[in-house]
Amino acid sequence: WHAPIREHATRFSTYLQETLRCIERTNSQPIPAELMKTIIQGTLTFILKIQHTPNLNTIKTL
Repeated sequence: WHAPIREHATRFSTYLQETLRCIERTNSQPIPAELMKTIIQGTLTFILKIQHTPNLNTIKTL
């Protein structure tokens, strides 16, 4: 994978872990709409990056 994808995955993973801890601390109270928008946008961005990354496993050196 390209470094930007790994970097994005790391940041996104950290963000989701922090979000989960926040939700757990509030005893599963409703999540604010703005927070959900951010989570969904981050998820979609990451999925789209993965979908548009070429499969480097198919490249062989001769």
